[in-house]
Amino acid sequence: MIFSSLLLFVVLAACDTTPEGRMQERLDRFLQLLPETQRQEFEQAAFDELVIAIDSLVAEDSVFTEKWKALKKSEGIVLFTTTDVVNYYAENFKNKQTSD
Repeated sequence: MIFSSLLLFVVLAACDTTPEGRMQERLDRFLQLLPETQRQEFEQAAFDELVIAIDSLVAEDSVFTEKWKALKKSEGIVLFTTTDVVNYYAENFKNKQTSD
C-alpha cells in the first residue's frame, strides 16, 4: 500500500499540473497537429492563411480530419468553425504566452 501511494505521488509530481503547464500542453497539442508551414502561420499571426490551409487539409486529408475532430472534441469546441478554433487558440493560449 505504501509503495503504490509512493508510486502515485512520483507519477503526479512528474506531471506539470500548473495552469500554465496545462495551457501549454493544450497549445502544443494544437500546434503538433499542424504541418510546419501552418505552425509558422500561427506563430506569425497569419490567421486568414491558416484557416484556408486547415480547411483544405480537412477537405483533402482524412487522417488530418479525424485528428482535427478529436482535438475539437477534447477542447469542447466541436461546433466551432475553423476560424473560431484558430481564434480560440490565439486568444486563449498564444496571447497568454506573450503576456507572461
